[in-house]
Amino acid sequence: MAPNLISVGSGNEMQDVGNTIISQILHGIPTPEKSTSSNLILRRVYNLNFSKSKKVTVGMDVTNQFEVHLFLENASCQLGVLLPTAVFEELVYEPEWVKRVNDFFEKSSQGSEMSKMCGGCEAKCIVLSSGNPAIKFGLDKNNYVMLGASTWSTLQNMKPLIISKVTELTNWAQSPDIKRYFYYILKNLYQCAQKQGYSVFSDQMAACKYLRENLKSFQDITPVAQPWHDFVMELLPF
Repeated sequence: MAPNLISVGSGNEMQDVGNTIISQILHGIPTPEKSTSSNLILRRVYNLNFSKSKKVTVGMDVTNQFEVHLFLENASCQLGVLLPTAVFEELVYEPEWVKRVNDFFEKSSQGSEMSKMCGGCEAKCIVLSSGNPAIKFGLDKNNYVMLGASTWSTLQNMKPLIISKVTELTNWAQSPDIKRYFYYILKNLYQCAQKQGYSVFSDQMAACKYLRENLKSFQDITPVAQPWHDFVMELLPF
């Protein structure tokens, strides 16, 4: 449970500041060709296999109004898809689709391939050249990930954990307190970055890395924001 939060600035004021800072700090940076979880904060990573090559990360997108997104990835190949909550749930947990995918894995054949589209992402049941069945989630040629029967099964078994985290972060994302807090931090971080010559970063990952590293060691914070800052620091995965 989050502690009682003390508001930092007015909601509209801090949101305007936050939007301005985010656009300035990422100004001119080309959109990465490959999806990444680098812009997610308060992340929780769930491994889908023992080798930890397949993962799903749940977090709040600091560059997209703190909306909750999920990143489904093959870490060993550096491939994945970043999806909004509604799209992820439709392609991974919609009951009728899950039943069809489970049937596919049990009785796969070359003639049983099928697909489902949602939010620009296609979930497609395919048979690999090895003869093994798989489900491929793809946004485009650079953003996709394939899961086999075991990782798909693990993803289904972890539904309560994943949905619980999504619900928790969604509630936080809708709170004006957390937005005011992060916009307050962003405002000060951007001023600090400018002083250090980082008014423009080389890419989005560099900007987000700077934000994370400095957020953790941030010193110039007022007493009214300190309780929430301390609480968030305990949750950040870095």
